[in-house]
Amino acid sequence: MAGHPPTHLIWISTTLALCAASSTHGQSTQESLLNRLEQEMLDAQIEQRLADYEGQTAFERMTFDYGTSLRVGIAGLQNSTGQDSTMFQYEANLFANMVVDGGHRFFGNLRFLYNQYDVHRGSNEDGFLIPYGNRYWYEFDLKGLQRATEGGAGDVGLKIRAGRMFSNWNSGAIYSNDLYGVRMRGDWEQWSWEAIFGRTASSGFYDFDPGRPSYDSNTNRLLYGVRGAYAVGSDLELFVSNFWQRDHNDPNVQTVDIGGIVYQHDFTYNSQYLSLGGSGTVGPEFLWTAEFIHETGRGTSRMQIQPDLTALQTTEDISAWAGVVNMAWTPSGIATRPRMDATIAFGTGDNDRFTAAGSMAGNTPGTQDRSFQSLGYVNTGLAAAPTLSNLMMLRVGASTGVAIDPRRPDALRMGLDVFVYGQQDSNAPMSIPTGSGTFAGWALDGKVDWRLTSDVSFTVRGGVYFPPPGVAPAADFTRHFVYGGFTYAF
Repeated sequence: MAGHPPTHLIWISTTLALCAASSTHGQSTQESLLNRLEQEMLDAQIEQRLADYEGQTAFERMTFDYGTSLRVGIAGLQNSTGQDSTMFQYEANLFANMVVDGGHRFFGNLRFLYNQYDVHRGSNEDGFLIPYGNRYWYEFDLKGLQRATEGGAGDVGLKIRAGRMFSNWNSGAIYSNDLYGVRMRGDWEQWSWEAIFGRTASSGFYDFDPGRPSYDSNTNRLLYGVRGAYAVGSDLELFVSNFWQRDHNDPNVQTVDIGGIVYQHDFTYNSQYLSLGGSGTVGPEFLWTAEFIHETGRGTSRMQIQPDLTALQTTEDISAWAGVVNMAWTPSGIATRPRMDATIAFGTGDNDRFTAAGSMAGNTPGTQDRSFQSLGYVNTGLAAAPTLSNLMMLRVGASTGVAIDPRRPDALRMGLDVFVYGQQDSNAPMSIPTGSGTFAGWALDGKVDWRLTSDVSFTVRGGVYFPPPGVAPAADFTRHFVYGGFTYAF
């Protein structure tokens, strides 16, 4: 073996490479979160435009509506190593919505989003988010068509939407993002069903594997799922669903240089998610939703360097769990519409991993992978934004309107969220710093939404994360996230 580096030097090189990847992923997490925040504000505009045309007659619904919104925003981001950066965002949206005979809807949204950093940090950090076509779909609504053409709807409902759309599967923990595809929903009496088929959309999409080539700009995974639900009276609905994700990323094999030796690393990860859950109300003011998920499938392990300097990488079974419970109390009869929320969320981890997500420093060869991975989203805070892998979280929040204008008591709305984080397995890695025990820190988020006029609104989002005692000195600092922006829509 003369001329080859000693094995311990290879492991040192591997560790340094993993630390560098972790720092890059910390910044990308913040950028992904900012992209989602922008998408949520945009989706709120889209839903408002769609709601304006519900319940109209056939003649009135044979309409074509269009509009524009302009937004300027600034964000202060901080990555996992404490590096600060500022991002300016300039956004213009064009909307078009056409409804024919109450049951045929065509919707399109062109989004021109330009991101600009105060410092140059990479080849694709500045510029437009591409493609510009952010939403475009056709929807068929059987009951809407019957109401418009026959004067009443039948017992069987059917909605089919096809195109590029945003989809939230159940609680969002499994999938919550854009996709190209078809989504169908039907109902009859107490029964309802849903089916979805599509693939991930590339624009603004961040994969769960940060080591994969182009994970932040080119993710290609096929998605399909089915869901059945039954309503028990008017206050309870129970459901069961299955969702599949199949890895079609290309290339999915990357050359890795470790200690001067080049190896081939395979990133393939195929998973499916069986869910049980429900939603309902307790009285007219308390609402809840719950979802419990078992993830299975097959994923590749990390490379393990053998004594003869060959690399061992295997494909292993996945068995992971996650759950999300949301609760909301919305007192009625109050003009400022106060609201209190709580979320309990968890996901399993794997104590033989180096990092919580991905395969580059992931599961040990020859062992089952117990780390929960998905393409979903659960609100886990702005500053730290941990993934569900190896997480236990409690969120408690409240929001209310501030009646500075008696005619519009909800025009100014303020809210506060408190997050407490813990580890599901104290020996498994997380996407945020960990200390000596199961406590993983806490965070505080605040928000302000102010509709200054019917056309102009102002938004502020801010978050602070406080790490737990006993973290490594490099991670022992308070992390922040700040965003503010103005929107003009007409």
